[in-house]
Amino acid sequence: MKIAMQYTVLERLLTNTKEKINLNELLILTIGTSTIVGNVTKINAKELEMQLKLATIAEKDQRIAISKKIGNSWRLYAFGISK
Repeated sequence: MKIAMQYTVLERLLTNTKEKINLNELLILTIGTSTIVGNVTKINAKELEMQLKLATIAEKDQRIAISKKIGNSWRLYAFGISK
């Protein structure tokens, strides 16, 4: 299953790293109450498309939490709005 969204990176005050989302990177999405792993297939400055490992339901304009692995732990990195 694929999902497309507009995303906004959260500004982190405690970390000095300027990590970016890369193509073919694994991210964890939290959509409603479900947590799903996805692989980035397409990325622009404001839009992201991912191939999800499991099927899920996301309504149009639903908020999605995006977590990225920074160092050895997963951190809340951005939020998205489904298209």
